[in-house]
Amino acid sequence: HVTWVEIAGGDTLMTQGEAGDAMYLSVTGRLRVYVRDADGSERKVRDLPRGEIVGEMSLYTDEPRSATVVAIRDSVLVRLGRDAFQQ
Repeated sequence: HVTWVEIAGGDTLMTQGEAGDAMYLSVTGRLRVYVRDADGSERKVRDLPRGEIVGEMSLYTDEPRSATVVAIRDSVLVRLGRDAFQQ
């Protein structure tokens, strides 16, 4: 039920406000989480090392993504889509 995802450093994995269709487990690399404030500015929230799960809240709540996640290094993740999650 999972697929492997490779993302290059500097690429965006997910964007705040978009629909959440999957969650990810970081296997290698490093991700950075940003939140856009009401004035439109983005602020860094935290860095995520390997072994962290990201994107799960949208699957639990059916709400749009609450943050933007960018790879700060080439990264490999495991993706679990919404359908598999609901099973």
